[in-house]
Amino acid sequence: MRRSDRSMEREESLEFLETAAVARMGMIADGEPYVVPLHFVLMDDQIYFHSAPEGRKIRALQENPSVCLEVDVFYGIRDDKVPCSMGTYFRSVMVFGEATAVVDPAEAINALEALVDKHSRRPDRSAITEDDMDQVVVMKISPEHITGKVLDAPAALREPV
Repeated sequence: MRRSDRSMEREESLEFLETAAVARMGMIADGEPYVVPLHFVLMDDQIYFHSAPEGRKIRALQENPSVCLEVDVFYGIRDDKVPCSMGTYFRSVMVFGEATAVVDPAEAINALEALVDKHSRRPDRSAITEDDMDQVVVMKISPEHITGKVLDAPAALREPV
C-alpha cells in the first residue's frame, strides 16, 4: 500500500466488515470484469452471501472463483485552498479470495440466519428451514488477504454520506 500511514490493522478491517451493509464483489464474467453489489456477513473469518441459484454471477464464480470484495464508507471531502491537497475522508476494506458454494445445509442455514440477523429489523421473522434452501445458494469467500485503508474525518463529518 502506497500510503502506509492510512493502513488499517487486520482487526480494525474485520470490525469494519462486521458493521458494513453493502459490498461490491468483482469477478470475471464472460471474459470481462463484472462487479455486483451484495449484502454479506462475516462469520468465523469467512464472508458469506446468498444468491439466486442461477445467473451471470453464479456462472462466473463457477468458471473462476477468484474474487475481490470491496467495502467502503464515504464521510466527506477534505477541502483545501490548494486543489491538489484536497482529499476524501473514508474507510475502505478489500478482501481477496475464492468464492465457493456452501454445501453443508447446516452451515448454509447458519450463514443465512446470521445474514438476516445483521440486516433485518423484524423480531417476528420466521426461522430459515432446509425447504427455503431450494430458492437460494449460499456462497462463502475464504479470504486470502485483507487490506484496509482509512482517513478519519473530524467528528462533525463521521456520519456516512
